[in-house]
Amino acid sequence: MHPPVDLARLAELMLDLMMPRMGGLEMLTAVRADPGLAAVPVIVLSNSFTAERTEQLWQAGVSQVLVTANSTPNVVLDAIRTQIGGARG
Repeated sequence: MHPPVDLARLAELMLDLMMPRMGGLEMLTAVRADPGLAAVPVIVLSNSFTAERTEQLWQAGVSQVLVTANSTPNVVLDAIRTQIGGARG
């Protein structure tokens, strides 16, 4: 069993579109609807992008989208640093 997450310390959230209980778009919508989480940067990393789904993500307030197949570890780390820096500064 995992300890509870201290949401007040959450600096960034990374999601996939295909998750077991709740899809990435649903999770993003829930995060943006929560006043305590609404400002947290959200990166979606997936290989399941379509033009329609990408537009839905932007409409829902995604901070950045990354295609898994095109994202090296350095690309992912740069995206995280950019989003965290943008949220704090």
